[in-house]
Amino acid sequence: MMFGKRYQKELGIFPNDYFQLQFFEDTSKYGVDMPEEFDAVLLSDYEAFKIFEALTDGKKRGIIYAIARYKNSQTKIDKALLVCENLKRGIRDNRLMLKSF
Repeated sequence: MMFGKRYQKELGIFPNDYFQLQFFEDTSKYGVDMPEEFDAVLLSDYEAFKIFEALTDGKKRGIIYAIARYKNSQTKIDKALLVCENLKRGIRDNRLMLKSF
């Protein structure tokens, strides 16, 4: 487990400090929170949903992270639509998933 300087500073913890850490099992379907915009787009496009579900768990999480990083809801919808179109085109590389062709 990594505990970066950003989090140390945020919590006021220094390298020689003692603290307790508690782990919880992640019970979400994909291992990350699915943006509701992406979920709605997948529900409206069954073909893209089937392709998305066939991807490896890591690829799914990568796509979800890529969409979730946007703050604006409309941008998330636009990116989700783009991802669905690229999935149907056969694009599986996460680096190309958010690009228009």
